[in-house]
Amino acid sequence: MGSLYAWPIFLTAYETLMQLQRSQLSLVFSTAMGVFACVMLAGSGLHAWLPTPRVAVLSMLSAACGLLLVGYSGTYAGLLAGFGVIFGASVGVGYGISVSTANLAAKHKGLITGLIVAAFATTPVFLAPLLKSTIAAQGPAAAMRGIGYVMLAFAPIVYLCLSYGRVQLPMPKVAADSQPLAQVRKTVLIMWAAYALGSAGGMTVVSHVTGIVVSFAGSTTQAVGTVASCAMGNWCGRILAGVGSDVFGPKAVIVAGALGASAILATLQCFFQGNAVAAQIGLTLLGLCFGATLTAYPVLVRRMVGAKSFGLWFGKVFTGFGLSAFLAPVVAGALYDRFHTYTVAMNFSAVLCLISIAVLHTLPDYFE
Repeated sequence: MGSLYAWPIFLTAYETLMQLQRSQLSLVFSTAMGVFACVMLAGSGLHAWLPTPRVAVLSMLSAACGLLLVGYSGTYAGLLAGFGVIFGASVGVGYGISVSTANLAAKHKGLITGLIVAAFATTPVFLAPLLKSTIAAQGPAAAMRGIGYVMLAFAPIVYLCLSYGRVQLPMPKVAADSQPLAQVRKTVLIMWAAYALGSAGGMTVVSHVTGIVVSFAGSTTQAVGTVASCAMGNWCGRILAGVGSDVFGPKAVIVAGALGASAILATLQCFFQGNAVAAQIGLTLLGLCFGATLTAYPVLVRRMVGAKSFGLWFGKVFTGFGLSAFLAPVVAGALYDRFHTYTVAMNFSAVLCLISIAVLHTLPDYFE
């Protein structure tokens, strides 16, 4: 499922092959992220209504079908339908199961959430070299087909693991000891807004990392290498944020991640234009900040609304991320097409990260 974040490796390859603008191809990734978030909103009941291992396998099979559609169609419509809609929806189901499973832990929920969602971020680390060589030798369609066949191969393994662990997610509901509904809704709205604003920097980079490195005078090899290093930073950030959320609380982790992301984006633009090595280091560190944010928000929602009501509210908060994930890649692509640089997009994202901190500070105290 983490192959979603390998999209930047395909970006320039499809741009050359299909002769499309950066904003048009960014729409493919944006569609996938938007559908991903919408399914997260509606999917928690599905996880509980049907046996969770079966839902997980169905999501992997549909993900494989989407990628194979892309690989065999060779068209822009196939990209939108296969990667954007089918694969995006499948990732939403799979990620929803992962995050909700972490909520079943009796203690150290931050660390466990970090470990589970970190696995989602590791795919580009080991896939980047393989995808690069496959794209160079056989084209991006062959690489998409390859990922699809891997998804098919792993589906039965996922089913066996979840069945052996007897994982069955509970039906989401309002807990008897929950806060007044009006207060919960206000809290959820604040978290939604902060998540949307704070995700802008990370989504701009994740969706355009290869293009950003090239715009800093980097080579194709450096660009693909940064996909892997950014994913590794993301992985480390998720685990560190899990521990940090248990020790310092998720609010502190999110503020630190937003401050770090804003500082990195501004510093790269002001002092390191044309320096590909600096861009690689900065984007890797930004991946760490983004990964920390993605881990801390599920923990924050749990602390704000209570573990028993988590499944009912997290999908709603996650649509804030989905909105940012849909808009940021398209806007960054359009700004690049207009100015032939990522300066405006990166500076705008840095400002949004700072605004997210101000929004977050309006939250009440933790519920649990």
